[in-house]
Amino acid sequence: MKKLSGWIPIVLSVVIVISLFMTGFSMVSAMFKSVDQRVEQNRQQAATEINSLQLEVGLIKTLLPDAVQYLNMGKSISIASKGSMTPGQIAEIARIIYNRCNLNQDIGIEPAMIIAIIEQESNFNPKAISYAGAFGLMQLTRDIFEMHLRDIGIPFSNQVALDPVINVECGTRELVRLRRYWMEQGRNDWHNTLNSYFWGVRGMWQFERAKLPATASEFFYSRAVIVKSNKWKELIGS
Repeated sequence: MKKLSGWIPIVLSVVIVISLFMTGFSMVSAMFKSVDQRVEQNRQQAATEINSLQLEVGLIKTLLPDAVQYLNMGKSISIASKGSMTPGQIAEIARIIYNRCNLNQDIGIEPAMIIAIIEQESNFNPKAISYAGAFGLMQLTRDIFEMHLRDIGIPFSNQVALDPVINVECGTRELVRLRRYWMEQGRNDWHNTLNSYFWGVRGMWQFERAKLPATASEFFYSRAVIVKSNKWKELIGS
């Protein structure tokens, strides 16, 4: 019995050591498991961030040509207007032109064409008033202004007509209206659209009935605008 009792402490010690070893092993296993989980979480997070970054890079690559064109457009208008408009007005005009063209890609409206019309009509002078009573950058008459101002809920006044942002808003709307009208008539070239911007639709039909040739002096406007449009295409990259 004495011999057996002598082994009891030894056995207990061994049991304790084994228990402590197993506990330590479990703790180490749990720690490694936790580390593995954190590594996996970090890997998944990194993969998500990489996918997001790739999406953003792809979006930037898609928008970059438009962004460059937008910046070139604002810079070109700023230079041509010679300080007659604020940076905020120029940025808003560039935005209107950009959006109008995007919304009407099906009829071939381009920023260069709109800027060419502004140059031809007013040479970028927002305060220009013609002898015929046409106002501002895009030289719209009161009846044309009122038609488009009704759509945006603004009453006509000379001050409104000479506001460069509102002027371009209405002028681009009028260009789109004329372009769609002539395309519905089967006249897809720009000469009818541009000349009717200058002479009016009724004037163009009068020329039609008179059978004026395309080279007639009355059609100087479209030729001048198209030349300017080609120049602006090179400047703004459209």
